[in-house]
Amino acid sequence: MVIVLLTIQQIRSLLHDYLATDGDLGSRGGQGKTAGGSVYSRAPRDKNKRMFKLTDMDTKSTELAEERDSLEVILKSSVPGLVSDSKRPEDITSTNNSTLDGSATGHKLLVQPSVFNMGILLPPSLDFLNRLKEVVPSGSDIVISTLHSFLDDFLVNVFLPQLDDTLNELSDKTFIELDAFQEDPQWLQHSKKPIFKGTVKFFTLITAFCKMLDNLPHDQAFSQLIITQMKTYGEKCIGWYKAMVVREPKQPGARPLKACAAYAEFETDIGETVGQLFQADTEGAGELMSAEIRLILNEVERSPLDQLDIIHDKKNLQNLCLLYTSMMWLATKVSQLRHISNRATDSSKPQIGNQRHNRRWTFIAESRSEGTSVYLPLNQETAG
Repeated sequence: MVIVLLTIQQIRSLLHDYLATDGDLGSRGGQGKTAGGSVYSRAPRDKNKRMFKLTDMDTKSTELAEERDSLEVILKSSVPGLVSDSKRPEDITSTNNSTLDGSATGHKLLVQPSVFNMGILLPPSLDFLNRLKEVVPSGSDIVISTLHSFLDDFLVNVFLPQLDDTLNELSDKTFIELDAFQEDPQWLQHSKKPIFKGTVKFFTLITAFCKMLDNLPHDQAFSQLIITQMKTYGEKCIGWYKAMVVREPKQPGARPLKACAAYAEFETDIGETVGQLFQADTEGAGELMSAEIRLILNEVERSPLDQLDIIHDKKNLQNLCLLYTSMMWLATKVSQLRHISNRATDSSKPQIGNQRHNRRWTFIAESRSEGTSVYLPLNQETAG
């Protein structure tokens, strides 16, 4: 039993070490429920307060010596031969104190912490725990059904906030960089027409996250983070578009955007007709085009055009064309990621009894092979 608990603690520490990029896991907020129904919450930590370090521990204190002796007795009785007199716990403590690099396990990290490591760490950890359930004696004090509970807690209260923060940070860079809305010099490698450099980076980021999510439980809480970023990126592009078609100088009572942009707004009759025209077949296109022309003429008669409604800047015209081709390319690529997963779950919705636990951890896909298509795992509700 002691070895099982120590192993689980080691897995928890490794997950924290290789995922936490800021070393401040205790400051993660939020609440969640594990499969057993227990509620976990974390309050913000005072970053000015110095945290405990193993190197500051008094190895000669009486209290530590008593705890060390008790641990040695437990280990010798539970696993004979594991602890010998030639390698006492105090020697191990001394060795660890001299080699600690700030990780919870005391080992030197092989790679830099990153949320992308989760897709690599979780499947083998889960396989190990499943194997552990098979070898633990039925008469032991360990409740087999709770072996995965710490992973539920970890996913909800540590990994999910870390994933959200990382995705927000990386997504922001795709549209705040100076060249985000400039033509990608290597656009031919991605598209048949020129597209923005930031659009290519954004889709590359989304693809990387989708690859990782396939090796995790297909919880819609993870997929929803990517959907949110897609909406945010779309809003940023709309804002950039409106900055190019704003009608300057602004006049009281006049339309805020140039006529072409104002007509294309979805809330207007012209905008709705144009939207239908994009989706119409050849036979219905003629009638819709006639309707569009009639609506535009009526609008011009009601509010005549002037020089402020004309886009004179050649650079703006070029950027508008780039915006159109970029959004069309991105929309096509994103639609190809849409996939209804047969193992999708939604932790935000309560399940009866222990269903959430079983559905969540029943199966994790093996590591994907090269050439496997990338997709965003969705359930019917999210995809709709």
